[in-house]
Amino acid sequence: MAHSLKWKSPGAVASAFVKNRPASEGGEVPIDVIRGPIGSGKTVACIIRILMHWLEAPKGADGWRRSKWVVVRNTNPMLETTTIPSWLQWFPEEAFGKFSWSPPYTHRIKMESAKVEAEVIFMPLDRPDQVRNLLSLEVSGGWINELREIPREIVIALRSRAGRFRGPGQEGVAHGWAGIIADTNCPEDEFHYLAMWEGVTEPPEWMEGYQRDLMKKPAGVNFFIQPPGLFPQRDAGRKVTGFKDNPKAENLANLRPGYYRAQIPGNQLGWILNMCANEMTRSTETRLVYPDFNEAVHVAPVPIQFDRGQSLRLYAGGDFARNPAVILGQQVNGQLRILREFVGQNVSVKSFVQNEVVPKLNAEYPGIEVLGWGDPTGNNMTGGDDTTAFQHAREAGLPLLKAWTNDPARRQQAVTDRLCRMVGGQPAILISPVCTVLISGFKGGYRFERKRVTGSLDEFEEKAKKDRFSDVQDGLQYLCSNLDRGMARQDPEAARQAARQYQQPNGAVKVNPYALARQARRSAR
Repeated sequence: MAHSLKWKSPGAVASAFVKNRPASEGGEVPIDVIRGPIGSGKTVACIIRILMHWLEAPKGADGWRRSKWVVVRNTNPMLETTTIPSWLQWFPEEAFGKFSWSPPYTHRIKMESAKVEAEVIFMPLDRPDQVRNLLSLEVSGGWINELREIPREIVIALRSRAGRFRGPGQEGVAHGWAGIIADTNCPEDEFHYLAMWEGVTEPPEWMEGYQRDLMKKPAGVNFFIQPPGLFPQRDAGRKVTGFKDNPKAENLANLRPGYYRAQIPGNQLGWILNMCANEMTRSTETRLVYPDFNEAVHVAPVPIQFDRGQSLRLYAGGDFARNPAVILGQQVNGQLRILREFVGQNVSVKSFVQNEVVPKLNAEYPGIEVLGWGDPTGNNMTGGDDTTAFQHAREAGLPLLKAWTNDPARRQQAVTDRLCRMVGGQPAILISPVCTVLISGFKGGYRFERKRVTGSLDEFEEKAKKDRFSDVQDGLQYLCSNLDRGMARQDPEAARQAARQYQQPNGAVKVNPYALARQARRSAR
């Protein structure tokens, strides 16, 4: 069945993206990203570009051009309801071949007149541990639909699979173009790898060594930034006072008149700025865990220093996982001052504490006693041995005790109480501006998400979203909930012994994990 494809470019940026052919030889595999507001024609631009790559693929010995592509979206439902319907609108089954809805979803396309054969696989990938799903894949190229929802590890792994496909009759034929194309809305926060790749922000201070290197823009990454649909109007204090239509926004010919302005009523400011104005602003479409947080009140204007005129003790709160986090604070006249955050990425608890936390504790707070609490599940046995996360932390030099509760509601309430309370005319909690991840979580990164109750079709529950912001927030919750239970005031003997006996007079940490474990068990009774 004959079928014609007619596409009119939505604008200059989309045209440049579709026409771009960066070199893919010499060890560099390009990643071309088109970023724009909703409704700007990004998805279709990617589909048309894939078609162009099919038509440009080298001919085999039989004169046919063969390609194999993979299309990635973050979830299976998003593939089924958005990506695949858009794809089939341009490549309907009756004209291009049957679409297989058996996982992995596959569309085998044959275009007799152009002598083109293409196989397209659709995969849902949204977690770093799904990299293994790509290990045996050999493709010509890949398209990532809504790139900001896909972890950096998936992008880099997919790049390694591009250019691996060789179809029948292509042996000895020159390799064609290989690479990754992607479309995306603007990332929501400065910690997103796309913001760092684009050069909008730099890796934060807590990312060090190889972590900072990983967040740098890889060679071959190109950004195509579409104009916004709306221009925000701001006063002298940068407060948004209104929006102005952008007559040069792309794809306006295919949108209803006034499409972008129609998105304003009833929508949150962050969503409008992010999705319509193409700005890196968090849209809080889900409920914030801490709506009482006020940056002007709860964040100090300058970094907070340890007050040696007070009790020479630091309090710590820790969360354990492959992304461990430790929050460090001091109590001064009833006010909890958060001095420091330590954030690890894909690292063991022992390595994180030993190489990141303890050296800085010894360097910045010599001779200061540390008393802390951690995730009670840290007492569970870890993966391949009979040790626990608590033991790993203690062996590495950080004495932590088991927190008295792991109930999220109680932990979150302990933080809320401090946000809403004043002591001596000052907020009960004050955060140093160096705690960038913690602050970003308070500003919107740490929020509830609505999930269906397991086994139910119509019952939902709200839980705090687990991501890079939740780890440091959990650490703060363990700290606040244990301080509020009176542990610091009562100063139980077990906790005092645990904090003191593992620090030498010069401030360096010494470790006796067996004795410490006994003390921890006593305090938990």
